Amino acid sequence: MYPPCGNRVLKFVRDRVGESLYAVSVYDMDDFSVLYQRPEIERVFSTGEVEEYFDLLRTVHRSLYEVEHLNSKVGEPRANLTYYEGMHVLLLPVDEVNGVAVAISSESGTQFSAFADECLQRARAPVN
Repeated sequence: MYPPCGNRVLKFVRDRVGESLYAVSVYDMDDFSVLYQRPEIERVFSTGEVEEYFDLLRTVHRSLYEVEHLNSKVGEPRANLTYYEGMHVLLLPVDEVNGVAVAISSESGTQFSAFADECLQRARAPVN
């Protein structure tokens, strides 16, 4: 794992979003380490739920890494942002097996949230 890169990301994100930061973790394909986590996050999610989520992050990570080698005309994927009702999770692949995950409140990304909600509304609208 890459705690030094995780710590750099943690400092940057904490400076940028302040109290909107929920968690920063580093991971590889076998393990993960939480560098920062707000107490309410720890109370809401069990250890098993966190482990399951990191399994999903690893799947997304592997997919991003595979797509990177397609030589797409739009370029290489650099990160993955998942918008949940209560938070945004930013997945930052560092290399083939290591990455950093950042969880921030959904309020800290209001422009993205509003845009995504508008797109979802249109995508899920019934066809007339």
